[in-house]
Amino acid sequence: MILPGSLRTTTLGDVLGQLHRGGVSGVLQIIASSTPWAGSHHQVTLVRGIVRDVSTTIPAPRIGEVLLEQGVLRQAEHELFVAELRRRSGALAGEVLRELGMVSDATLRFGLSRQMRKRLDVLYGIERASLRFHPLSAQVRTVASVALGPREFLHGRPRARDQAGARRPPVEPEREGRAGALEHERSQGRAAALELLGLPEVVTREQVRQAFRRAAVLVHPDLHRDLEPHALSAMQARFAELSQAYHLLITSAFPDTAQSSNTAAA
Repeated sequence: MILPGSLRTTTLGDVLGQLHRGGVSGVLQIIASSTPWAGSHHQVTLVRGIVRDVSTTIPAPRIGEVLLEQGVLRQAEHELFVAELRRRSGALAGEVLRELGMVSDATLRFGLSRQMRKRLDVLYGIERASLRFHPLSAQVRTVASVALGPREFLHGRPRARDQAGARRPPVEPEREGRAGALEHERSQGRAAALELLGLPEVVTREQVRQAFRRAAVLVHPDLHRDLEPHALSAMQARFAELSQAYHLLITSAFPDTAQSSNTAAA
């Protein structure tokens, strides 16, 4: 796999999409060259194409602030947590939250994944940077327990192709007639579903199934029943989005599989 050495002609979304589709395990180093963070170093760790850790020196919300925003912690609980964390210098925030009985393990993982996404949001704001990629050793690939699926680190992110498309005037469905408008709508829906699952435009039915399984295992409500109600509701919504994208794609035409079936039947 050949990755670009900078973000001059591409975007972070394109690079992460390439790493996701390749199922790559490694650390993407981002060295910002644009102000106000020129010279700052950041890292995105992926395991088999899934984001497992984001490290940045740019200020981003802390875990307590994330849980407060999500409604998991009340204001009084957050203040108690911050005071205890300051008192216990060097203690891990997650350990303090668990020991205070404020969150379950599953809710903590949910909060950490939200925090990771917010850190990634910060990195998407870097317009110019140099890139370096270092493969992970096999011993490190199963360490992390928190992850971001393609829905969270790819869908809706800026892409180079989006910037190019913005220069072209949009097609007006009214000029295409009713059949053209419906086709335009189907095309847009398929593109959004592919983006949601982190898939390329040309894809097989089996690739769709595999991408859905990889993403769904991270947010399936039955696997996270001990989440707090607010966090569980958010996870159910994301699983519903993934399911809708999967069913839209799996019912599409797959010329390669159809041809194989016809050959086998003959």
